[in-house]
Amino acid sequence: MGSEVVVRQTPVAARDERAEALAALAPSRVKRLAAYANLCAVGLQDGGADLLQGAYLRWLESERAVEGPDSTYRYLRGAIKSARSNALRHDGIVRATFGVRAEPDAEEEIDPVEEAPSGAASAEDAAFAEQLYQALAGDPEVQMLALQISQGASRADIQQEMNWDDHKYEAVQKRKKRTVAKLVREGKI
Repeated sequence: MGSEVVVRQTPVAARDERAEALAALAPSRVKRLAAYANLCAVGLQDGGADLLQGAYLRWLESERAVEGPDSTYRYLRGAIKSARSNALRHDGIVRATFGVRAEPDAEEEIDPVEEAPSGAASAEDAAFAEQLYQALAGDPEVQMLALQISQGASRADIQQEMNWDDHKYEAVQKRKKRTVAKLVREGKI
């Protein structure tokens, strides 16, 4: 039985081979890749040049065999498409988690930060909390829960102060939700 000798390339040699594959791309294909990257960058924070550079870096660090210019071109297009998809997914997660970011417009003099509502409680909030407290007078446990929540107490603090276990807390919370929904439907709050 003969033994096979496997020749592995050093990372530097593999990178050189990949760099040569990039250099071997026809200028028309490089232009198409740049145009495709610019098209994919619409709506993203990064530009087309950033997507293209990312695709080049991904190619240089890949372990995929270099098969020829067609394979290299397809790989780069896929890498650009993948980078766009990842950026869109990331932007969607950030938007869902933190909301739409308010940024000042160069043409407007008003800064969105100045327009944002303050975090401090307003007189309307206090009036609503008082109205809710009075409307919940028929159920003292729900009334106390609403009062604790309006004061910013955490679930653990409420449970400790009221001496409630998880089951009791959930039961009172459900009653509160049903009662508040009924009061809203009836227009009492």
